[in-house]
Amino acid sequence: MKLPIGWLNDYVSTEELTPEELADKLLSVGFEVEEIIRLGADIAKYSTSKNISTPINCKSAWWMWGARSPPS
Repeated sequence: MKLPIGWLNDYVSTEELTPEELADKLLSVGFEVEEIIRLGADIAKYSTSKNISTPINCKSAWWMWGARSPPS
């Protein structure tokens, strides 16, 4: 069974414990801890972006600059 720390914080204070310390305490009272899953721990190596490049003389993209009608 997966146990989110946020859910556990609703019932007991675990904010001052690291996940490893919390796992040790749970083990000491008889709970089995198989693994600690850190969500988003390695997300820093990923990035997303969208680059749009439009030539200034492109008449079909007139709306991008807020014009009400295409340039003539």
